[in-house]
Amino acid sequence: MQFVISWAGLNEEMKLDMQRIWKRNLGRDDRCIADNGKEARFPFLDEDVIRLLLDIPLWEIADLRQSSGVGDKKILREVARMLHLQEAAVLPKRAIQACIRLSLSYQMYTIWLLIMS
Repeated sequence: MQFVISWAGLNEEMKLDMQRIWKRNLGRDDRCIADNGKEARFPFLDEDVIRLLLDIPLWEIADLRQSSGVGDKKILREVARMLHLQEAAVLPKRAIQACIRLSLSYQMYTIWLLIMS
């Protein structure tokens, strides 16, 4: 079976993703962050920001021909560069739950310190 990828198809999938992001992705992310005693803020998901972004052609937002850390999240990377956040502008995108490993490592280190003292 061969998949045909088009900008129109990707655009439709992105619209579906934006409709379900509140219950799917943000619920999970909020639980991960709350588990670490923090509260999540997502200013980039403001309704006006989303409305503006949905009006921008996808090829201006991402260039999927380029490698990870370059073409994905292109528009956010450009904003990061404008804000002189050069290192952040080239980091590969990661799901927020990937940070759980860091939290678990820190918790294990804390327990080890308590045991050893």
